[in-house]
Amino acid sequence: MASLARQKFLLKKKQAAGEELNEEELAIVKTKRERVKKNAAEDAGAAKGKAPPKGKDAKGKAPAKGAPVAAAEEVEEAPVTFPKAEDHINTEIKQFLDHFASSRKIIQSAQEARKRPDEEKEKIQAEFESAMTAETDEFLGISEARDKLKEERPTERE
Repeated sequence: MASLARQKFLLKKKQAAGEELNEEELAIVKTKRERVKKNAAEDAGAAKGKAPPKGKDAKGKAPAKGAPVAAAEEVEEAPVTFPKAEDHINTEIKQFLDHFASSRKIIQSAQEARKRPDEEKEKIQAEFESAMTAETDEFLGISEARDKLKEERPTERE
């Protein structure tokens, strides 16, 4: 594409200098430039087919009252192809693609709910009660120390 543009430029330069061009060269000069981005955008727009605004048909008119609303046509898309680990050299990419290709579902077998036996329940309750009594004893010690400090303060002031 770029070489064609360069040829065209050089031929126009020759023509401006007064030289005569042969048929092939004239054909190159007369060709129009194709804009790749513009054509790709037109093709994409034509493939998608812009949907009419909600509540209006393809002609832009509102449908009659009580008329059934047409469902949007579903366009089948080509299946997505993912890259393969064998195509790459980078180890991180390979690891990711191997992980991506593997089945990543975690399947847990349906097991019955486990019931704790009475001995285990009693053991848990005993641990909880001992922890509660330890905390209450600690807080009682703190409050007693505070009370002692309160009693000492008035004597220090005097």
